[in-house]
Amino acid sequence: MKEVITIISRKGGTGKTTTAQALGAALRNKGARVLLIDLDAQRNLTASMGAKMAGLNVTHLLEESGAAAQVIQHTENGDIITGSPFLAGADIAMTSDKELKRAIAPLLPEYDYIIIDTPANYGKLTRNALAAATSAIITAHAATFSLQGLSELIAIVDQIKTINDRLKLRGVIVANYGGRSNKVKQMLDDIRTAAAEMGAGVIEPPIRSTDKVIEAQAAKINLIDYAPRSTAAQGYIEIADKIYKW
Repeated sequence: MKEVITIISRKGGTGKTTTAQALGAALRNKGARVLLIDLDAQRNLTASMGAKMAGLNVTHLLEESGAAAQVIQHTENGDIITGSPFLAGADIAMTSDKELKRAIAPLLPEYDYIIIDTPANYGKLTRNALAAATSAIITAHAATFSLQGLSELIAIVDQIKTINDRLKLRGVIVANYGGRSNKVKQMLDDIRTAAAEMGAGVIEPPIRSTDKVIEAQAAKINLIDYAPRSTAAQGYIEIADKIYKW
């Protein structure tokens, strides 16, 4: 079954972009056809993929000023529809929750997985990304603020299910996990408990914090290829194996 996976978070710094790129790379290494879409005006995914900042991007796709296939960049890290600084304006201008779904429809036969990286806020872009998705994944820290925002994100996904009955909340990925202190370990357990009570489990394992993530971003090489034996890469590979079996 083809999957459109939207990665969401309530705040920045939860490993959302790293998760999108790493899962894409791990699935591509399993032989899957993968497309990444950068729906964030900050364009961190675009930069970390080593894609060109100029040229056709996701705003052209949304405005239908570029054919879907022409908007795709083919990089050494995989295929991507790049972000745009004008996405903030697009969030204001969008009049429907289904504009992205219509725009990517021609691409569905070409890919096994489309992974969408969203802004770290809840606006029309995120609504569109969820309305276009078959699966949603929340990224979080083992921290108090992530725990507080979890119920809000789950409620958002439930709300979008009213217009997209194919959408499934697959769970929470806990990224940048230190796990050295008892307090952080307890917070992870609290997130597991809270997520389960709200109908969404934690997708194990938690992704360990490592400098290799920052190094890979600076080198513009996906984490899976840059440091395949790192704890973070191994965690994402394990999660990708689970996604492959959905």
